[in-house]
Amino acid sequence: MPTQPSDLWAQCLHAIKEKIQPQTFQTWFVRASCRHLNADEATIEVPTCFFADWLQEHYTWLIQATIEQETSWKPRLQFVVQQDPETPQGPMVLPPSPTTERAPTVTRRPEGPQTPEPVFPLNPRYRFEHFVVGESNEFSFTAARAVAESPGQTAFNPLVISSGVGLGKTHLLQAIGDYCVQNRTAQKVIYVTAENFISHYINSIRRNDTSDFVKTYRTADVLLVDDIQFFLQT
Repeated sequence: MPTQPSDLWAQCLHAIKEKIQPQTFQTWFVRASCRHLNADEATIEVPTCFFADWLQEHYTWLIQATIEQETSWKPRLQFVVQQDPETPQGPMVLPPSPTTERAPTVTRRPEGPQTPEPVFPLNPRYRFEHFVVGESNEFSFTAARAVAESPGQTAFNPLVISSGVGLGKTHLLQAIGDYCVQNRTAQKVIYVTAENFISHYINSIRRNDTSDFVKTYRTADVLLVDDIQFFLQT
């Protein structure tokens, strides 16, 4: 039996890979490494707190069972994060303005003066903690969470989510915006439906003034466009 933690962990990973779906293994285990592993303790290193929480909640049993299977050990399992940056809390959401046309959600940090802008507020029920994750949507959920944690710094840029009606696209989209707002991973978050995006553009052309349209969307740190299939119908 191998004695180095990395070798023991590689052996355990090989066994775990045989027990779960390939997509699940790729999502949750490929980036996990082993810092320490013996009969008393197993320390698994993961990229983020989210990974740690997810593995602890959903796969502790699998990891412990596999270690015991491969080594006969029953160590105490703990997860550590490679980098765990602190994130400040508390951006505010501008209140809705009484306009006939629903404009995009615009959310800013409460720093300095702000120009009131009409918004379509994010639904507080559409958050990551309220999303039901299963085998069919696990990858989409992980990608959306990664985008929310590090906007513009992931391989998912842009991120496009495709599915049938009622399977959670809007929930994930708004959850990204909510996370960015609550954790200040972005200064300006805009949520808009594709139909309202087109309407906003057409109205700016009719008024012969596109400056507001350009300013709104080009200055966004995170732009969330819902129901993009509407673009194919116009």
